[in-house]
Amino acid sequence: MSELKCGTIPPVYRDLYELLTRSGSVGEDGSGKISKALWLVCLKTSGVSAGTLEEVWELCDPIHSGSVVRGMFYKSLALIGLVQSGKPLEGKVLDSFQGIPLPTPTLGSADEIKAILVRFYRDNAPRVVSYTYEQLRDLDDVTVLLMPEKIGI
Repeated sequence: MSELKCGTIPPVYRDLYELLTRSGSVGEDGSGKISKALWLVCLKTSGVSAGTLEEVWELCDPIHSGSVVRGMFYKSLALIGLVQSGKPLEGKVLDSFQGIPLPTPTLGSADEIKAILVRFYRDNAPRVVSYTYEQLRDLDDVTVLLMPEKIGI
């Protein structure tokens, strides 16, 4: 199955891709690709069964590379949106979306997905700092006391 070439990309697709790749240009490994593990933990929030998520992954990663690029990630979101609306899971149904917005899947809130990402990166990419300022502050608190300078002996 080829990359997504039809329909209008909803802004939420771009937002989610940028969130998962942290900058929109690099992935967790610096390639701009999203691994299957990261994809699964985030898209479990869709409420779609694990078997259906596996089928969507197979349609979007036909060469079994273990990761997807931007276009295939968008395709996976469209397929999940179709499944959630009760449509059959097949890539050809996306061809009917010429010039109209692709279906938007219902996923967890942005805060929920961010929390999932923090846990994922902590567990799987320890070189990536996935703490907020408040969390770092709670981990280690340094108190500096200033002493007045004594002049003379």
